[in-house]
Amino acid sequence: MYYNGMGYFGYVKKEDAKELLKRRGIMSWVFALAVAIVFGVLHFAVAPRMAELSVEMGVALPLYADPTVRLIVLIVTIIALFSVKPEPESVLDEKLSHYKSGEMILMSKLMNYRHEMMLFAIMLSSIIYIILSVVLPVYSLTASV
Repeated sequence: MYYNGMGYFGYVKKEDAKELLKRRGIMSWVFALAVAIVFGVLHFAVAPRMAELSVEMGVALPLYADPTVRLIVLIVTIIALFSVKPEPESVLDEKLSHYKSGEMILMSKLMNYRHEMMLFAIMLSSIIYIILSVVLPVYSLTASV
C-alpha cells in the first residue's frame, strides 16, 4: 500500500483508497478525543483549584473563565463535533468507479477536505479557548504572587 512513498507522494492505489480514507477519518476523531480529554481534565481538575486561588487572592476571574461559561462551551463543542459528518461511502464508491484496478489515484481527487477542516477548526477554537480560560488566568494568578 503506497501512502506517501517516494515518487508516489499524494497518490494511492484504487484498492487501498477506502482503507486509507477510513484511517484518516479515524485519526481525525482520535485528535478530537484527545482535545476533549484535555478540555475535561482542565475543566474538572484545574479550573476548580484556579477558582479557589482567585477567591483566596481576591482576584476576579474574567467572565470567559467562569465554570458555567466553560461548560456551555464544552457542550457546544461536543454538539459541533457530532454535527460534522464525513462523506457517505457511496460517494467514494462512485468516484472510484471511474478508475481501473491497480491505477494510482491522486488523493485530492478522492478526498473531501471539508470534514477534516471542520474538525480542525473546532479543535483549534477549543484549544484557543482553553488557553484563554485556564492557562492565562493561572499565569496571571501566579505572576501576582
